[in-house]
Amino acid sequence: FASRPNADKLAGELRGRGYSAFVSEFRGSGRVLYRVRVGPEQDRGRADALAARLARDGNKGTVAPHP
Repeated sequence: FASRPNADKLAGELRGRGYSAFVSEFRGSGRVLYRVRVGPEQDRGRADALAARLARDGNKGTVAPHP
């Protein structure tokens, strides 16, 4: 997200549905973006299962290493 309030809103909605969501700041190409992250999980299998659950709930994303 380009807007922190928009990222915070989605993270709050995900937390309300039982996900462990948080916002991280990413700086690149001269601008600041905000990523909504869910997790972390202990292993790749659990992370993939979490990503599939998020997708079923209508949220797209990718599995990535914890910062």
